[in-house]
Amino acid sequence: MNVPIWVVWKDLIFIVYWPIWVVPLYIWARKKHLKNRWAFLVIAILLCFSLKYLLAFSLGEVFFNSESAKIKKFVDENFGVLINAIFFTTLLIPVLFMHLSAKAKYFYRTIASSGAQRARAH
Repeated sequence: MNVPIWVVWKDLIFIVYWPIWVVPLYIWARKKHLKNRWAFLVIAILLCFSLKYLLAFSLGEVFFNSESAKIKKFVDENFGVLINAIFFTTLLIPVLFMHLSAKAKYFYRTIASSGAQRARAH
């Protein structure tokens, strides 16, 4: 099969670079609760990319570059399941950390920080 790399790349671009479109969607959905959105955008994208590649590299090293015969046999028997598990792990854990970082005091807009409490006092 002789397929140019740009054909495959064009089809996988949304999967490979998911933080570029997931983080702005998350910001849009939580716009009432987030302050410092531009800082959150940059930090969340960097956090998601770094966790994604760190997890993919470390899990790939554990399963696919192991010298253990038991692990090699397990990988041969469950290759498809492992690939899907690594994919979902590299998706869910960065999104979870992004959501938890949105709850940090610097990014989370409370009633006191939004000015609603000050407006009621007047």
